[in-house]
Amino acid sequence: MVQEKCVMRLQKTIALCGLVLTVACGCLSPTVQGERIDVVSNPELVKYCTPKGEGKYTAVGEKNALTLAKNAAAERGGNVLLTISISKGDSFTTEVYGKIYACAQKP
Repeated sequence: MVQEKCVMRLQKTIALCGLVLTVACGCLSPTVQGERIDVVSNPELVKYCTPKGEGKYTAVGEKNALTLAKNAAAERGGNVLLTISISKGDSFTTEVYGKIYACAQKP
């Protein structure tokens, strides 16, 4: 029982150190294609677009999570990311849940 608590404490410490290093050492960089992705929150803006997928993207900080989501949208051939939710998680993380669309005309 005591050994299990020590292992859990060590795992939490290692995870926290990893997050601190990520925050201290830099941010994620958008790809060239990822920079061109429009982020919207109004579903009406994508009602005539072609769905390309959806996903959850988690990173340290909202900006990094959005960068991951935009890069994924570009990789899947989309040009618009509809954010469904942005939520704060444990240990400084943020999760972006979004749907990816290819639109003939950007909103």
